[in-house]
Amino acid sequence: GLLTHSGPPYWHPASKDLKAACRTASEICGERGANVSSLATLFALAEGRVACTLIGMKDIAEVDRAVEDAIRIVSNGNNGAQQAAEKVFPPSSDVALLTEKEKCALELLRDKAKGPFARVWSSGTFQWDGLAVAEEFWES
Repeated sequence: GLLTHSGPPYWHPASKDLKAACRTASEICGERGANVSSLATLFALAEGRVACTLIGMKDIAEVDRAVEDAIRIVSNGNNGAQQAAEKVFPPSSDVALLTEKEKCALELLRDKAKGPFARVWSSGTFQWDGLAVAEEFWES
């Protein structure tokens, strides 16, 4: 999908700006020795507002990576989702469960002025729900 090194399929309903931002985020992570998919998985698993996380995997290596990410959350003694979120992605610069390389990449990704998502955050083109695509499909 969007937050993978290979990027989303051509039919993905996200805006061009969001696809470009995700591609840049993946490049930033790769240049710093971090995996953008791991950062996304850790965030989703630790985020208390997300009741369910669906992860697509195309091969055994991706399954192994996702399992390792989940184990990182659980093995740190994180029983509550909110506690996990605060340990993985706290508001301060002290990012607990992440490696130094992941911390470095995350700091750049979170920069709302210059980071890869700055444009989509300010324009609102980061949101997509697939409804327009579905409506277009059923109208044809």
